[in-house]
Parts: sequence; structure tokens; C-alpha cells
Amino acid sequence: MAAAKVLACCCIAMTDPMADQFDAFQKEVAEDLQRERMQKLWEQYKNYILAGAAAIVLGVAGWKYIEARRIATAEANGRQFTEAVKALGAGTGGEDQAKLAAMASTSSGYGLLARLRLAAADAAAGRTDKAVAGYESLSAQQGIDRQIADYARLQTAMLKVDTSEWTDIQNRVIDLAGDASPWRHGAREVLGLAAFKAGKVPEARAQFEKLVADPSTPRTISERAGIVLSEIVQGELAKAMPVVPPTPVTAPVEAKPVEAKPAETKPAAVEPAGKKKK
Repeated sequence: MAAAKVLACCCIAMTDPMADQFDAFQKEVAEDLQRERMQKLWEQYKNYILAGAAAIVLGVAGWKYIEARRIATAEANGRQFTEAVKALGAGTGGEDQAKLAAMASTSSGYGLLARLRLAAADAAAGRTDKAVAGYESLSAQQGIDRQIADYARLQTAMLKVDTSEWTDIQNRVIDLAGDASPWRHGAREVLGLAAFKAGKVPEARAQFEKLVADPSTPRTISERAGIVLSEIVQGELAKAMPVVPPTPVTAPVEAKPVEAKPAETKPAAVEPAGKKKK
């Protein structure tokens, strides 16, 4: 049928007055050829097309199912984590700490949070060595969120600031004190305290001045920085004041009592004998 229409087109094309009809007829022929081509393609590849469409539908449905399961699992873990943390803070016993420990053994995000919470509980209970070990294991773990690892490194430095050397604390958190770091305020406080403890007053003063001048510094950290900074300033003023030697104190001299002298008396005049009064 298409070949016959093509032949008819050629005949119509020989006459100029019929040019418009030829164009319309040519368009109709092209559309018929296109439909025949699509029909052949469909008959040849329809099984593959249907299989691909079914695979897409099944893939989307499977992804939706997996996503729903993931969200449900995350919500259940979140409720369990929140309940365990609240109970642990209330001091209800070791059962809730065991729940957190069970969550900490997983590789999920709540597992990392559970490990952080257990280390914080050890620090609050005075088990500093155990808390440091927990934080250091997190900071050294590969593949976890960088901010969580940096936070664990900062907490380790805070726990060791009283017992470690200045260089050790500096090596741990100096990169966290930069302006772009989310943990810069805590890192600067730790560096300032470590420097102040080591007698490096200029380094300590520089860190605490940054904290006081930064409007984004948390209020509690800013207040602590202001207290230490005032102590540093008072110490510098005390050193700058000249030392005045104390004035020696002498014992007072006791006044001797003055003896009173007897009053001098003149002898009365004696008139000569035989002289009469007038």
C-alpha cells in the first residue's frame, strides 16, 4: 500500500497546480511509513519492552519496600536509644546501659551515638580511663562521620588536659581550633587551659581572648574564659607593679618620768633691832 502511494505521489508531482495536494499526500505517506516501521519494531521487540517495564515497576516497588523497612528500623532504634539514655540519666540500673552497649555493637548511626553516650557516662562516673578508651576508639575508627570522630578527639583532650603535656594536647586538637571548625570553641578552651597549666601565659591569653571576643561562643564557655582571662590579667598587673620594700618598724621609746623639783623659798627679811615701825 505504501509503494502505491509513493507512485501516485510521483504522478501528482508532474503538474504544478497540484503541488499542495502533493505535499499533503506526501505527508500522509510518511506517516503511514512511520506507523508501519513502529509496528514492525513493536512486533520484534515487544517482549523485551514489556520485560523492561516490568523490571522497572518491580525495582521501584522493591526500593519502596526496603526504604519503608529502613525507616521503620531507624524509628525503632531511635525510640530504644532515647528511652535507654533517659533511663541511664535517671540512674535506674545496668539494664539500660546494657541496652546501649548492645546498640553500640552495631554499625548504624545510633550505634555510634550509643558509644558516645556510654563514654560520657563513664566520664561522669569518674571512670576516666574507660571514657578515654571509648572516645579514642571512636576517633581512630575509619569510615565514620568526620564530625563524630573530631568530637570524640576533643572529648579525649578535655579528659586528659590535667594529666597530659602541653604538646600532647596541642597535637590532638590544634586543627579543631580553626575558624571553620564546628568544635573550635571547645578546642580553644582546651588549648587555653593546657597552656595556662604549662605556664605558657601568652598562648593561653590568645586563646581565651578569641573566645571572649567571638559572639558565637557558647555562654558557659565564654564565662569560663572570662574568669581565667581576668586571673591572667591580674597576674600580669601584679608582676608589673614595682616592689616597695617594707618600712622597718622600730619599737617606741618609753618616756622617763620627770621628777618634780621643790620650789625655791626666799628667807624672810629680818629687821634690825631697835628700829621701830612708823
